[in-house]
Amino acid sequence: MYTINSNVLFYNASDSSGVFVFVPITGNTLRLNYQFHAFIEQYRLGSYFSEEQMRAALPDYSLDEIEQSIKHLLTERIIDKAESLEA
Repeated sequence: MYTINSNVLFYNASDSSGVFVFVPITGNTLRLNYQFHAFIEQYRLGSYFSEEQMRAALPDYSLDEIEQSIKHLLTERIIDKAESLEA
């Protein structure tokens, strides 16, 4: 399970090619396409999501592309791995 880093800031790219994401903890700015941005917006309020939910929401992407995207989003601190929900 994953969560969206609550400190990231989103703003539209001036050329309408997607949105920029500023990650204060790293100081990095990245570009996301609108499909990934729409998915992330659904979970910004602290909800958890899984790889399976991401695959279902982004059917145009292969399993490998989803896995690589998750790794990249984790590395860039846009998403965080959720702590175990089991007690």
